[in-house]
Amino acid sequence: MPNRPQRAAYPSDLSPEDIRRLAHGLALQIPDDDLAVVTYRFNALMEEFNKLLSVELDEADPLAIFHDAGGRAP
Repeated sequence: MPNRPQRAAYPSDLSPEDIRRLAHGLALQIPDDDLAVVTYRFNALMEEFNKLLSVELDEADPLAIFHDAGGRAP
């Protein structure tokens, strides 16, 4: 398998002020009462994304999953 470039890790240690600036850049407002929870959840999500960076999927065949009208897989 050819060498792939190293992927950069997702930032998972952002401060509440970093999150506020990120939200502002996306035209989102986060109420002060919610900022700590949003910061925690964002950082936790980025940590999980970082775990996925080590998963090698280059040789995995795609798998189609179709859901019926009730939202269940066959």
